[in-house]
Amino acid sequence: MKSKQIVRWFICLGCIVIGLLYLNGAVGSWWVYWGPPTEYPKAWEQKAVTKFCISISFLFTAAMVFIALKSSFSLKRSVYKYVWVLVVVVSVLYPHLREYVKLDSCLDSGGTWSEEYFECRYK
Repeated sequence: MKSKQIVRWFICLGCIVIGLLYLNGAVGSWWVYWGPPTEYPKAWEQKAVTKFCISISFLFTAAMVFIALKSSFSLKRSVYKYVWVLVVVVSVLYPHLREYVKLDSCLDSGGTWSEEYFECRYK
């Protein structure tokens, strides 16, 4: 029983630390996007969105691990697992879907997609 609680806290705190590190990276990327002049503002914005979504996944996983490894918790009857899966799937897929939609609309409008600049270029 004691080892389960140690593992519960270790995994929970580890996910929180990783989530906060990604959140810090997202804030840094947004700062570069908003702040000083850069040649790649939209690429920095995409990097910030990606890191923010990964951060959300880790923070929700930390909460789910903490709840799921409780001694009196039954994962089979819990609605939390569905919320957790939904949040993780949406947060992992959102940056890719965002890139796909921007790329598709660029190509549909006759432009060329610049992966380096993360924007549509017209000739």
